[in-house]
Amino acid sequence: MTKLIMWNIITLDGYFEGSQHWDLSFHNSVWGQELEKLSLEQLHAADCLIFGRITYEGMAAHWTKAKGEIADLMNSIPKIVFSTTLKTATWNNSKLISGNASAEISKLKTQSAKDLYVFGSANLSETFINDNLFDEYRIGIAPIILGSGRPLFKQGISSKNLSLVSTQQLLTGGVVLKYTSALSNNLKKMDNTRVYKMSFAGVYPHYIQKAEKKGRTKAEVDEIIYWLTGYDEDALQQHLDDKTNFETFFAQAPQINPNVSKITGVICGYRVEEIEDKLMQKIRYLDKLVDELAKGKTMEKILRK
Repeated sequence: MTKLIMWNIITLDGYFEGSQHWDLSFHNSVWGQELEKLSLEQLHAADCLIFGRITYEGMAAHWTKAKGEIADLMNSIPKIVFSTTLKTATWNNSKLISGNASAEISKLKTQSAKDLYVFGSANLSETFINDNLFDEYRIGIAPIILGSGRPLFKQGISSKNLSLVSTQQLLTGGVVLKYTSALSNNLKKMDNTRVYKMSFAGVYPHYIQKAEKKGRTKAEVDEIIYWLTGYDEDALQQHLDDKTNFETFFAQAPQINPNVSKITGVICGYRVEEIEDKLMQKIRYLDKLVDELAKGKTMEKILRK
């Protein structure tokens, strides 16, 4: 299920910018290789970026002049700006929408293949919070007490119960917190159950197709499955013939490879090593390995040799 994800960096006392628009000097105190890596992962995982007018204009002014991998992704990725005052959106690959933002996002969440990210955009975010549209909140906290500025979460905003997904302590002294909404958690559980009951044989051809589109082979996909589950060729074929669902397929696996702990990174918007549901984690391990195959990794690296 496509998620709407908030990403913001704030000070310890809750400000996402200083007293003036684009006073973000405190970002320097928390930026480093870890946040750079996270930024790249998020951009690669995003279907598009969502902005309000002020953030959009500031981002466009900065990134169109910047250089590097993050700049290239920011300038090429699809972007949506919600505004009733802008006449045009000239930043590359941008779409201007003046209609109801929440209605448009609700529609996009049913149509997008990957997740949607809101960067900055406190006023727009307030609307999405009040309309229960955020599925996940990713907040980077800079180790600074600013004393004044614009708070990310304004007084009077709707109260929300959240669940902590993960914390990441940064070498710079900052921390990244990930929370999901209670509503999103309930939907995720329902979505997980649907995935568990899906026939493995129904999804298997998609693994093959994804690999073959990138010049890889069915034999390599099968080798990945054997490595992950302990099945051999005959056992795998039997499950395909029986149209076994994912829950049974993994429950009956002879042995999950002990090196699965070496599988890390983002797939379907989640870091596989942080997925708490063990069955879903096994399914995403397989997704991640096939994704690595399609992206050109050698089998030696995929099988963690």
